[in-house]
Amino acid sequence: MDHAPRLAIGGGAALALWQTNDGTDILGTPAHPLTLTTALWNGTAWNTPTPALAGLYDVLDVDAAIVSATLGTLVYVRDMDGVLSTTTDSELFYSTFNGATWSAPTRVTSDTVADTTPAVAYDPAGARHLLWLRDGQLVELRDSWNPAEARVILPAATEGGLLGFRLSRAADGALALSWQAVNGTDSDLTYSLYDGVDGRWSAARPLLNDLAVEAAHSPAFGGDGNLYLAYQQTAISLVTKTVTISPTLTITVTGLPQPGQSDLVFLEHEVGYDWALESLQTTPA
Repeated sequence: MDHAPRLAIGGGAALALWQTNDGTDILGTPAHPLTLTTALWNGTAWNTPTPALAGLYDVLDVDAAIVSATLGTLVYVRDMDGVLSTTTDSELFYSTFNGATWSAPTRVTSDTVADTTPAVAYDPAGARHLLWLRDGQLVELRDSWNPAEARVILPAATEGGLLGFRLSRAADGALALSWQAVNGTDSDLTYSLYDGVDGRWSAARPLLNDLAVEAAHSPAFGGDGNLYLAYQQTAISLVTKTVTISPTLTITVTGLPQPGQSDLVFLEHEVGYDWALESLQTTPA
């Protein structure tokens, strides 16, 4: 069974990563372990798929990034006790690629909060960015594996409806973070861009503002530097329903969201620049 593919680009190379198992358990168990398999495109051809890491189990999520055909990183989350109902023991692990082999996994986090949904990418300067949800907050480690150095990017991210976030890298190294933001009956795609000069992420900005629900998005930068997304869009209509409680009592409820047709949608977002204030002088002071 081969599933959960990922694709990373960098330096004219591409890395395909997917999960392989015997089909008995999708997360992997000690008796039926999981293998992370990779194939590298060197600019001319794909090499033979080879196991990157084998013997894994209770793997919840995986992501990978490369700078070139000779340098890359993969990160995965493991449920340490194998019991999915206990969420505070999910921890991050990483492995690095030197162009030929992957290093043995090294544990990143060791705490009593949920560490989930990793995303890793390299910026134009070659610095590594690791983002993940830590106890409901979106945090980032930059060129470090020390979790004590993680800084908060979006506080209370899960309370703000951050779902299914993706980290995208352009050919020039620009980074974009995109996710499905849920607000009441609305679910709109939202994004944040990384400013490599300033070393900061922009404020979160919605790509859409409508009643339809956008989900399962797949983002990518184009050669023109713009951000492209394909996603599932489900139409939502607000309906009125009357519910019979008893032979003498009925209740009418208005504004109930009702899903309709789902379509595959393609969106192009032109990436531009905002003004930034470097200094300010006023008279009188």
